[in-house]
Amino acid sequence: MTKSVIKKILLTLMVIVFASPVFANSHKGKAMHHLKMMDTNNDGQISATEHATAAAKRFQKMDTNNDGFATKAELKAMKEKMRAKHKAMKEKKGMKEQRGMGN
Repeated sequence: MTKSVIKKILLTLMVIVFASPVFANSHKGKAMHHLKMMDTNNDGQISATEHATAAAKRFQKMDTNNDGFATKAELKAMKEKMRAKHKAMKEKKGMKEQRGMGN
């Protein structure tokens, strides 16, 4: 494994570790969903290879200009994109609930 790949994996793991408490508190049940997504062979376990693959994919999403580094600006943009996505999902859920309440 090259140094740049190791750096990418470590940075991704750091982001995951620091984001996990916030993510877990605001998205109950999502952690298990993400674990299931990493378990690509569906054996109920996540191997180091499965974890590294998922981390690499996550890093690729963060590194929007594909220079091998995730900058503060890229992380901020990703965070804002996720917030907008979650806001839209909440609004959509709220509209569905309102329609259901009118029946």
